[in-house]
Amino acid sequence: MKTNDLSYYSHKSKSDYYINEAGRRNRWEHLYPSVQYYLDKVDFSGESFLEVGCAAGGMYEILDAKCGNVQYTGMEISQAEVDFAKKAYPNATFCCGNFYENDFADASFDTVTAFMVVNHQERYRDFIAQLLRVARKRVIFDARIQYDYPTVVDLQTSYLYYHGSGERNYFIPFNFYELFNYLHLAEFNAKKISVYGYYTPNKSSAFIQMPKSKLIAGAFCIEKYEPGTKVERWGGRPETAEHDWVEHIVELPDFSMKDI
Repeated sequence: MKTNDLSYYSHKSKSDYYINEAGRRNRWEHLYPSVQYYLDKVDFSGESFLEVGCAAGGMYEILDAKCGNVQYTGMEISQAEVDFAKKAYPNATFCCGNFYENDFADASFDTVTAFMVVNHQERYRDFIAQLLRVARKRVIFDARIQYDYPTVVDLQTSYLYYHGSGERNYFIPFNFYELFNYLHLAEFNAKKISVYGYYTPNKSSAFIQMPKSKLIAGAFCIEKYEPGTKVERWGGRPETAEHDWVEHIVELPDFSMKDI
């Protein structure tokens, strides 16, 4: 499988930012409301929890204060950030590596998360598929979404300059329906798909192929059937249009459930 050059994720300017107290994201109030939303709804105490793109590990501090007894694992591509996290949070587990090449077994963790990560993945479908593969109970991730335009994966017209590296990184404004539909693939075993979001109140440093006023800060929570559960999925007739094998909760601005 092709692996992208992700070396800019280890650039010193990025590592310094997340290791520094101001950028560490180690307090609840540091998190975006879209990230807080589903973390606030689940008690992770006693559960195994994987965060992909954990930076300097501040999420462990947040979860430990909120829930306690969380079996936290953080994965990050920057060795400097992993080294810092191991020293700062000795009760957690941290590993350095490329998530596309992970060797986690299926259903290794109760909860798998990725925050401020998915929008930068050229191979986002592969990335999300891996999140769902290694999760047993649920996957939570955030993404920037919109209704009116196709999903754009173009490093020359939809991007941001990544910290001080001088390199362009993908910034993908997902079409909500494209991403939402993808999550229903049978191999993902989704029992409940919840989405929450709001129009982004702050300016973005990204260059995107759409009005920034249309961009929604969204969060997705996909709850899975227990491994081995037999699920019958039917379609092709009006009476199967409700997809009663999966529950939907969509809380987005200017959205109607009639549209899905």
